[in-house]
Amino acid sequence: LASVSIKRPIFITCIVALMLVLGGTSMKKMSVDLFPDVTFPVIFVQTVYKGASPLDMEKLVSKPIEDELGSLAGLNKLTSTNSESVSYVILEFKIGSDIKDLETQVRQRLGNIRRNLPTDIDEPVIRRFDPADQPVVRLAVASNIEPGKLFDVVNEVIKPQFETINGVGSVSVTGGRKMEVLVNVDRQKLQDRQLSLLQVAEKIKNTSKDVPVGKVDAGAKETVLRASGEFSDIDALKKVNVNFIGSDKAVTLESIAKVEVGLEDEKAESSFMKKENNYERKKALFIDIFKQSGSNTVKVVDTVNSKIEKVNKFLKEKGIEAEVTAVRDGARPIRLNIADVRESIVIGILLCIVVVFFFLGSYRSTFITGMALPNSLLGGF
Repeated sequence: LASVSIKRPIFITCIVALMLVLGGTSMKKMSVDLFPDVTFPVIFVQTVYKGASPLDMEKLVSKPIEDELGSLAGLNKLTSTNSESVSYVILEFKIGSDIKDLETQVRQRLGNIRRNLPTDIDEPVIRRFDPADQPVVRLAVASNIEPGKLFDVVNEVIKPQFETINGVGSVSVTGGRKMEVLVNVDRQKLQDRQLSLLQVAEKIKNTSKDVPVGKVDAGAKETVLRASGEFSDIDALKKVNVNFIGSDKAVTLESIAKVEVGLEDEKAESSFMKKENNYERKKALFIDIFKQSGSNTVKVVDTVNSKIEKVNKFLKEKGIEAEVTAVRDGARPIRLNIADVRESIVIGILLCIVVVFFFLGSYRSTFITGMALPNSLLGGF
């Protein structure tokens, strides 16, 4: 190599220049993330059985699943957690196991025992554990408007603004209370008309369906007819016929129940305080933003942060009293690590030059060695 470098200096110069250009380009395009792209052999099985107690979940759901999955090859640890209506079965396999093949085996075995599980359960959800599968940014939307309207604003106006960002995989809303229709049935009126709550619920469910009623053939065209049963407003729901007294007198829903628009039960309370507002507490909803697999975390976070100002400006123009603020930045530890690496590289280069100078005692040799360092570093990229 030394002989070629002396005899072909232009050729070697071109190769070095090419390495510098390609190395610099590769460094800029390289994805940056907090965790390495590794697969942990851990599988979660989540099963929902509405209304079941933790004891029932353990006996009817978790135990049969554990018995079936406990004989999988490479299984290191099997645990389960049972709570109200939900069962979690966690399978930890030995490092180096093929997680894709294991996931397929888990699905097949769950299919084998599906008939032994309660018929009313939701289909078990199987997913793999990934440390990178966590939000890269959490946003707080603080406002003093009504909780139901705030949730609609966040879900229908603010959330779509961030879903279109390049590199964003999904966006989820946490907290808040959705608006819902409340049907408060009078028990005494039910007894007077010899009705049950189940009858009322089934009647509302069956009335609100779109039902196909046939089709009309007209030569080359065919028209499909459907009877639309979805409720367009509260008044339509109030007029639902729950039953008939005798043969002609209808019992409407409003005659036995109070129908109104309300909010779902509050299960969690979320608020946000900001230094600029003298730490005034405001009700808030949180938006968790997840990145796409393999995308640059720092780039995604920077794009989201630049989008926040535009969204706040858009809300102000529309007269919506809400403010979006970033409360958790997943790229901050990555930036700190990158800064630490850069500092180490600079210190390493300076120490290398100093050591070479004292060892060789020649400015010319030290200069040549110093010029080789960028090529070595960028060539690595």
